Amino acid sequence: MDNLIPTGTIVPFAGEFTEKSIKLIHSMGWLPCDGTAYPKKKYALLALTIGSAYGEPSGGPNGSFNVPDLRGRFMRAVSGKDGADPDASIRKASNLGGNDRNKIGSLQSFATGKPLVAFKSNQAGAHTHQVPNAPVNNNAYAVAGSHYGLWNSGSRSTNSSGDHHHSINSGYNAESRPINTYVNFIIKYSE
Repeated sequence: MDNLIPTGTIVPFAGEFTEKSIKLIHSMGWLPCDGTAYPKKKYALLALTIGSAYGEPSGGPNGSFNVPDLRGRFMRAVSGKDGADPDASIRKASNLGGNDRNKIGSLQSFATGKPLVAFKSNQAGAHTHQVPNAPVNNNAYAVAGSHYGLWNSGSRSTNSSGDHHHSINSGYNAESRPINTYVNFIIKYSE
């Protein structure tokens, strides 16, 4: 069965990466997907399969190559020519010497797309808004081009706009993501 899994295949691994588990998976022909650089001569088949897609700290046949670093990352298929990734052209190399843009091994940072339908608050009825730090009398001097201004009504509230909604223009999460669970990823290095 081992020969049915091609070199360079990445699979989820439900175990922790410990010294013991890494030795075990290594003995079975697998390496952790943790961005480590390996010598090309020792892992020649994997080096030929993935090349410098994930980085190449030292070039040439005696150099090294990086395996993918999938810690805390989602995998995504290459967009190719279909345009499924609107930001494919600005993807970066995951390590020095690695692929960028619309190629295997390129890395894309988090992004939050604008929702198709704007978020709105509940209707609040007719109301006014407070204006912080506004002068409450008209004693201030207004000079053209200065930062002084007059607040003629002496009020610190805006006029009522009637019953209306407010758009929410900022989010509160560090990233947009689907529900997920942690696993480790491993990559096949032998036949």
